[in-house]
Amino acid sequence: MTTIIPDYINLLAAEFEKHRDPERADQMHRYVRNLFTFYGIQAPDRRAIMRDFIRDNGLPEFSQLPQMIEKLWDKPERDFQYFGMETSYKFRREFDFTTLDMLEKMIIGKSWWDSVDYIATNLVGPILIKDPDLQTEKSGQWLVSNNIWLQRTAIIFQLKYKKKTNLKLLADNIIALSDKKEFFIAKAIGWALREYSKTDRAMVIDFVSQNKLQPLSHREALKWINNHPN
Repeated sequence: MTTIIPDYINLLAAEFEKHRDPERADQMHRYVRNLFTFYGIQAPDRRAIMRDFIRDNGLPEFSQLPQMIEKLWDKPERDFQYFGMETSYKFRREFDFTTLDMLEKMIIGKSWWDSVDYIATNLVGPILIKDPDLQTEKSGQWLVSNNIWLQRTAIIFQLKYKKKTNLKLLADNIIALSDKKEFFIAKAIGWALREYSKTDRAMVIDFVSQNKLQPLSHREALKWINNHPN
């Protein structure tokens, strides 16, 4: 379905406006350290609005997705970025390496863990799993970017890979950032290791014992193992 993106987003804004809850919006605003404003719509309700909106108005063409994302990222309410991420997921089978430019802009624009984690694991991950060389190339660029959100992406994009995880790359990326005390980096390292411990607990135990990690990373890495001793 061909859509005119500004009109499409205006229609979406009108739907969100119908469900505005100022009190809850203020709570959400404070929860994200006052970084973003909200309509005050809870996630299940927002997804229901999104489902009905797409049913009634269709989706943009894949070629229009970057334009739509740019417009959504210009909007102050966080609900628009959620819509952009979740709509992008519907196009994931059409993604290729050229889509990474758009995804990187999504990561570094309006950055916070809620958007970065979704983009890294659900949108970037499915692209890079197809190309190990590109995994190394892109994560290497992110590591030296000095952007904590791209660096976090370098650690967690493999989160859902399980047995397909590139262990050497994961280890190298973790070691490259292991001395950083930044909360969102240390947390990402622990999260990535904790998730992989569900696939290979012995590897994670060995890695943690042989490498100096931040206390937060160390604690998070072993959390699942400690809660599942057998």
